[in-house]
Amino acid sequence: MSKGANLAQEFGIECRQALYSSWGNFYAAITDFPCVLFDENGFVIVTSKNDLHAFGIKVAKRTNVPHRIASLPTYQLLSSWRIRLPEELPQENIQTAHREGSAVTITVNRYERDRKARIKCIAHYGCVCHACGVRLSDIYGSAADGFIHVHHITPISSVKSEYELDPILDLRPLCPNCHAVAHLRIEPYSIEELRAMLAIRSRNG
Repeated sequence: MSKGANLAQEFGIECRQALYSSWGNFYAAITDFPCVLFDENGFVIVTSKNDLHAFGIKVAKRTNVPHRIASLPTYQLLSSWRIRLPEELPQENIQTAHREGSAVTITVNRYERDRKARIKCIAHYGCVCHACGVRLSDIYGSAADGFIHVHHITPISSVKSEYELDPILDLRPLCPNCHAVAHLRIEPYSIEELRAMLAIRSRNG
């Protein structure tokens, strides 16, 4: 199994082929779709031959990516996959102390998330916040390439059981700020409510 296939398996990325290159060109040809291209910092999902044309990727005996793989608009950082935020934990369940540096025991419910659903959501909507329209890489540069939170329109904590998730209907990309604000109340603010807040703020200067 190739290093790319190992990474695809580790991150739960559904693909028929995975190619790895530490610097962004691949010494094998893409032949099967969906396919995932990895470098040491992130990956790009290629769902069809149309994606290859859109990205300017050339396939012969090897796969050549212009301007390195990290330049592609759907590039996702591996580091962002290791971030887990307790955004859907009710605040009353969190016991904390005011003394800094002390050990605190926290008892919470942890709800599993399907990483493949996250990938499909971002592949469909892109890395632009659905509330404020921000693309974080436009602000922070390449450090934030491919970084975005994925918001559950119906909080997992309210479902209370396993359910079949539709990544397109049930998930939306949100920037960290909008995602945090959405969860400031027990029943999260909807994306439409977030947009209304931003519109009022914009009108008032």
